[in-house]
Amino acid sequence: MGHRYSLKHMAAHHEETEERALWAGIVALEEGASLTRRLASLDSMQRERLENEAALKEQLAAQVKNSLAKLQRVEIA
Repeated sequence: MGHRYSLKHMAAHHEETEERALWAGIVALEEGASLTRRLASLDSMQRERLENEAALKEQLAAQVKNSLAKLQRVEIA
């Protein structure tokens, strides 16, 4: 016999998978920003470009966090 899942169970499982993926993306962006800032401190010729890149990664991470918070509020409502 195979396993049968209700649509509600499948949707909940998929939502958990989406949330984990979004958090993984946030972590990757934040770690990337941190690494890029370290590189900027070591390379004076590329410092400005690398600082801008790090700031962009931090901004993108914040946007994904905000989107995730909105999604979680929708699920609760």
